Amino acid sequence: MTNAQKTVRKKHMTMGRRDAVAMYLFLAPTTIGYLLFVLYPTVKTIVMSFFKWDISGAQTFIGLSNYIRMFTQDRVFFTSVRVTLTFTLWSVALNLLAGFILACLLNRERKSVGVYRTLYYIPCMIAAGAPSMVMWRYIFADKGLLNATLAQIGIEGPRWLASKDYALTSLIIMSLWGVGSVMIIFISGLKAVPDEYYESAEIDGAGYFRKLFSITLPVLSPVILYNLIMGIIGSLQAFSSAYVMTQGGPRDTTMFYALNIYNQAFSNSVLGYASALAMVLFAAIMLLTLIIFRTSARWVFYGDGM
Repeated sequence: MTNAQKTVRKKHMTMGRRDAVAMYLFLAPTTIGYLLFVLYPTVKTIVMSFFKWDISGAQTFIGLSNYIRMFTQDRVFFTSVRVTLTFTLWSVALNLLAGFILACLLNRERKSVGVYRTLYYIPCMIAAGAPSMVMWRYIFADKGLLNATLAQIGIEGPRWLASKDYALTSLIIMSLWGVGSVMIIFISGLKAVPDEYYESAEIDGAGYFRKLFSITLPVLSPVILYNLIMGIIGSLQAFSSAYVMTQGGPRDTTMFYALNIYNQAFSNSVLGYASALAMVLFAAIMLLTLIIFRTSARWVFYGDGM
């Protein structure tokens, strides 16, 4: 090997090391953040779930006792599971439906359509914030905006947040406040549907609903999959709406699973048991996500596979 070749090789190695250092520097913030704020808390929670661990820091290893207690002694656990699943089913379904309908209405390029898209999306930026909660408490108050509106048409409104029959319904309605994010993603998907598909269908005499079920929905199926998974994950972890609006009442009818975890940890001071509850939620989300992905091959179409 000549001196020139050695010089070129050494230069390439130096550039390679420099690129590697730059790569690690760019990755460092994300990696450190993941280790500190995701991996470490997850491992810590797994460990704590096997201990009797109170908020003072006292800890005693008890094995699977927290999990046994969960399924055999805790009535609130089963109540929170039922409430959360009911909320998830209705919230996800209504958000998908409303988001898709709004996307279809706002997909066409017309005057001021951008303004309407913005108006529907703005609530997403404050969906879980205190201002929106105050607004919704006023809407659902006994003499609030909703009941006043119903009174104008001769209907006596219920006590939305204080009634065990309507409290959960109120929170489901409130979840539609963030439908703008679903709408925007659907609009992006609709923009990607080739016009040639619709033109060919029209030549064959296909009507609106035929095009909807044979073209639009199949092409949008990856977008539907994404919105479905994100909606389920978000709904299963719902917390702030019940915590601020109802505190889990009346009679635990809005006792979300995440709110139960919070109560066990910070009201009952049983961090070990709360950690076990959190691990069950984590496992349930992982399992549901896996099932959806495994079954998606039957109804999700990508590119030429349609």
